[in-house]
Amino acid sequence: MRHRRGLLVILAAAACSAAMAGPVGADDHIVTESSRTYMGRTTPPRATETWLRDGAVATRSPGMTTIIRFDLKKRWTIVDRNKKYFEEPLEAPASPAAKIRIQEMGFDYGPVFTWTVTETGDTRTIGGLACRKVVAQGEADYAEERREMWVVGSVTIDLERYRALMIDRDSDPAMAQLYRQSPVLRSGIAVETTTVRTPPIAPEVTWVFRVTKVEGGVIPPAGMYEIPPGYTRAATLDVLLAR
Repeated sequence: MRHRRGLLVILAAAACSAAMAGPVGADDHIVTESSRTYMGRTTPPRATETWLRDGAVATRSPGMTTIIRFDLKKRWTIVDRNKKYFEEPLEAPASPAAKIRIQEMGFDYGPVFTWTVTETGDTRTIGGLACRKVVAQGEADYAEERREMWVVGSVTIDLERYRALMIDRDSDPAMAQLYRQSPVLRSGIAVETTTVRTPPIAPEVTWVFRVTKVEGGVIPPAGMYEIPPGYTRAATLDVLLAR
């Protein structure tokens, strides 16, 4: 994996006063890159840009944007290639499903990990910033996962908003649990994470996730949390993603 020059850009001087983070209620901006290694092949780093404000999140990756509007209770998935979007309501969390024996689940089996979180005391400088290492080891029936996270504590974004919108509501339910178990994670953000998962019926997969920019108190591009003009609504998600 190539090491991107200027790996981490965090608005200078995390030690500065909170006033330097920008006006109260201003947006936070986070840029990340991720890649996957599977069966000896590593994908090129994929960039994702996220904007956060009170009540809304917009996430952009190449060719696609997802906007969550908590005030409207809606999620929009937007595809640039065909200038279409799909709208769906934000749903309440589903009720827990009845317990099914793993032998009866087949390919529907999704491991539910029990996590052990260790704050190792190891430190490392990333992008000129001192980070602390947190290791999470997950165990499940016929599967395991290990996450090595390097956490920086002083950032200029609204950490409470970040946790509420990006962690507690994340599609990865494990992250909320890991944040609850680790004071180090709760006091900052993971700027580099290596995740190694060993599934029950597939080869090992490794993901590398890096934060390349974090800035708070910034003004987003116009229309960031809206459907772009000229885009038409797709009837289903399959129609939206069809080629």
